[in-house]
Amino acid sequence: RSRLRKQAECEELGGRVDALSTENVTLRAELKRLKETCGALETDNTVLTDKLKELKGPDAVEAVKKEVAKKKDEAKGEEDGKKKENGKTGELTNGKRKAEVTAEA
Repeated sequence: RSRLRKQAECEELGGRVDALSTENVTLRAELKRLKETCGALETDNTVLTDKLKELKGPDAVEAVKKEVAKKKDEAKGEEDGKKKENGKTGELTNGKRKAEVTAEA
């Protein structure tokens, strides 16, 4: 029986390795795509910032940066509020969200 149990466990672990390897490939492809998209967005942002400077001056760029920062803070506050309502912080502990770890305990 011990040998059968070990064999079953080994097969299960082999399946997990295959699944995790597939997930790794998928995540790497997604990461590559996101890096490319980020690079394109950074280029677009630079072009738009330069155009804004030409049209409205450097003060306009600073005003836009402040407005964007304000909207980010507002959005983050709303997101944090929703997470608290749902009991999820989004923080990871050993690959699991804190809420999942707490629920398992």
